[in-house]
Amino acid sequence: MNAILKRRQLAPATTEIFLPASKSISNRLLIMKFLSNGRIKIENLSKAGDTQLMQHLLHKISQHISDGFQQETLALDCDNAGTVFRFLTALLSIQPGFWLLTGSERMKKRPVAALCDALNQLGAAIEYCGKVGFPPLKIQGRKLHGGKVSLDASESSQYVSAMLMIAPILAGGLSLTLEGKSVSRPYIDMTLALMEEAGIKTNEKGNVIVVEHGKYQQTDFAVEPDWSSASYWYEMAALMPGSEILLRGLSLKSLQGDAELANIFSLLGVASYETGRGVMVKKIEDSERFAEIREPLRFDLSRHPDLAPALAATCAALNVEATLIGLGNLKIKESNRLEALHDELRKINSTVSIVGDDVLFISKQDIFNESREFFFRTYNDHRMAMALAPLVLCCHQVTIENPDVVAKSYPHFWDDVKLFLER
Repeated sequence: MNAILKRRQLAPATTEIFLPASKSISNRLLIMKFLSNGRIKIENLSKAGDTQLMQHLLHKISQHISDGFQQETLALDCDNAGTVFRFLTALLSIQPGFWLLTGSERMKKRPVAALCDALNQLGAAIEYCGKVGFPPLKIQGRKLHGGKVSLDASESSQYVSAMLMIAPILAGGLSLTLEGKSVSRPYIDMTLALMEEAGIKTNEKGNVIVVEHGKYQQTDFAVEPDWSSASYWYEMAALMPGSEILLRGLSLKSLQGDAELANIFSLLGVASYETGRGVMVKKIEDSERFAEIREPLRFDLSRHPDLAPALAATCAALNVEATLIGLGNLKIKESNRLEALHDELRKINSTVSIVGDDVLFISKQDIFNESREFFFRTYNDHRMAMALAPLVLCCHQVTIENPDVVAKSYPHFWDDVKLFLER
């Protein structure tokens, strides 16, 4: 089944959007809640598919342990949820029992060697069931010692977060040395901030993070709206001058690193205003900042890779020359997003090139015919589906393959798009 979106003549208006709760925060809090034996309370937990899967699998693990079946192997299917797989790899390594952690065919192509190597340095018993360095994994949970360990942080920040969250449980705590250039660093900062709010003591010096042995304390958390999901509405605003979009409950002062979105899109003429009800987003064509769009733009997204699909699609649609760097880990996301963006944006007559392993270059081209219709593949990737949908504002019709994939992070996305297009 496909989603068919048709362009309408829209008068400028204000649309209120209720974004989903942050799945990044929610998933971390669920792990911390498990490790705290339920002392952590969570309000506004994300309804995203990844978070619901995490909650379901944690319940199965808890039930398996409480029923006394530690001598029987429990198989846990993480589908294509990278966060779930990586966080559970670390968690299960310290849970007594025998575990088989698997996932979809795409998950079996997403590397986990750096995380497994670090855990095994601490005494974990993790074996590969298939290709070395990739899922599925056979894990024998046991008590791990703490101490010093090194971890390659150049591939995924989730490896680091997974290690950090179990660190207080380890005897003696953990001294974690990050090797290589850390990607998605704000997600590591998010993990540390949540842990500290729950009573865990951490400190950092250079590329070394030290987590003291301790217990997660009783803490109440309220999950923020998701800034990554806001990127598609910044894209909508950029492609629909004059319209105002109020992102309810969002704040420019956020725990989430993707709040940098406001600064990034300001270079495309999109202004962000903090209000008492959320963040108002609007494109102002005659602003001084908008003039910068006439110059070649360069964005380093190594700290914010999830913003790449919306930003790339926006630049292509606006016929803006832009270079997006720091995209190396897009190759190991739900799809190879670097190739996916290249292939799909070329359909709208955009000149897109992949340079090396981590650069996407978008050059100026003859603007695509607004009367055309386009069919976009999603590669079973939620962010590809949502980033390509706003292009309907620049053409007659777009058809999005496999629209249900958005449930992974933003289950009501299509309802919100319909609200925006039919207002």
